[in-house]
Amino acid sequence: MTNSTATVIRQRRPQPAKAWFVIGGLLLVAATIPLSIMNQDKFSLPDFGAMFQSNTAEKKVTAEAPIAGKAVFRSSGNDSAAYVQVLDGAARSLSAEINKSPSDPSLQNRLGLIYLTLGDLKSAEQCFMNAVSLSRGSISGYANQVERLRKEGNMAGASKIVLEASKVSVELSAAHSNLARVYEQRGDRQAVIAELDQINKDGLIFNGFAGQGGKLKSKDGMLSTQEAQQLAQAEALFKSSQLPAALVEYNKLAQANPKLAFAFDRIGLISVMTGDLSGGVSAWEKAAKLNPGSATIRSNLGLAYHQMGMEKESEDAFRKALVIDPSMEEAALNLGELLSARGDLASAISVLKNSVKHNPGSARAQNNLGTYLSLSGNYPDAISAFHQAIKIDAAMASAHYGMGVALMKTHKYM
Repeated sequence: MTNSTATVIRQRRPQPAKAWFVIGGLLLVAATIPLSIMNQDKFSLPDFGAMFQSNTAEKKVTAEAPIAGKAVFRSSGNDSAAYVQVLDGAARSLSAEINKSPSDPSLQNRLGLIYLTLGDLKSAEQCFMNAVSLSRGSISGYANQVERLRKEGNMAGASKIVLEASKVSVELSAAHSNLARVYEQRGDRQAVIAELDQINKDGLIFNGFAGQGGKLKSKDGMLSTQEAQQLAQAEALFKSSQLPAALVEYNKLAQANPKLAFAFDRIGLISVMTGDLSGGVSAWEKAAKLNPGSATIRSNLGLAYHQMGMEKESEDAFRKALVIDPSMEEAALNLGELLSARGDLASAISVLKNSVKHNPGSARAQNNLGTYLSLSGNYPDAISAFHQAIKIDAAMASAHYGMGVALMKTHKYM
């Protein structure tokens, strides 16, 4: 009946760029640009809530809480026509998006991949060529903006533009890589080689826009121009789901600048996302020492500790996160689940009451508070909490169920 967020690691949005990030060129070889860059492959976080759910659900199922199941979609093996129909519908939706945003190369890349999946090589080729053209135009425009802002002395503004350009550079490389795939299916070996070679050539568009050397100031300390370039490239790779390549860049950055907390934070997140839990914990512990004022790092560390069975360390991390940021809902919900699983309902209720004060509009916090109150036998207050949860989110099934159980316990059957 609780709505735990323990299955999700919160991904921090990077702080506004205060460094003068510059790019000497995104030299991405074909091996680092998967053809599935545009959402064919997904990276999923490990189930940090598995132990929470198993521990608490077993205790609550006979008292208050239902066990929520997950829908699983399976293919019958004879639904190729339906599959094509789904892809065709997706293509139509993307075409409508392209009409609204005709200058977005990522939409062209995504549409091209659908056509490629359907076997329409001609349409796929046209989409990828459109993505190449749009990306080149955008990068050239960004280069002009960077030069203008540098002349005006607005290095912070120039840094933001360069970061945007780095994202487009990744789209450009993906388009070339996907074109190579089209030509490979056609058996045109020379065209494949030409496209892969073009990845390196187009990666040099920003060459010459690097800074003049020296150190650049960032939130975590001082960055060299090379480090700023690495950070921009690593972020672009991370945001395009190229996690192994991004991890390599962040590790290089962390070795070059061991005081850069953000790099270790990203290493921790990517490590956990790719299944290296101990590596994630190690990186987050370093990030927490470098940036002791980050509630997000502490909360993520708490989730990782819990998955490793380190309950004392997990509780401590969640509590430190709430000291830093009392309004951090994720830390409160997960700490409440941890305490409830241990049987310490009084402490769980205290944590959730405090969370509700800081997040009065959170249906999840009200619902979990109602659950713990109900489990402790305080049905009147539980009914009130469930009522608030339903008022905020009328579609929250667990809150309706909890309300029904609490009303039944107080003999209000009607």
